[in-house]
Amino acid sequence: EEKRKEFAFEGHRYFELKRNLKAIERSDCNTSICTVAPPSYLFAFPIPLSEINANSNIFQNPGY
Repeated sequence: EEKRKEFAFEGHRYFELKRNLKAIERSDCNTSICTVAPPSYLFAFPIPLSEINANSNIFQNPGY
């Protein structure tokens, strides 16, 4: 709780949830996906196409 208050509005919440393997829950959800659990492919960002084209050893994250 203290860390949450200290780092408010600094953009660290996502990385804390990912590091601690906690689900991301949206309270203002108006879509079919309101909770994303850590093993989901949505927990990783897609790799930009320009990076994939620049290096043939890079592969897109599964699901994208």
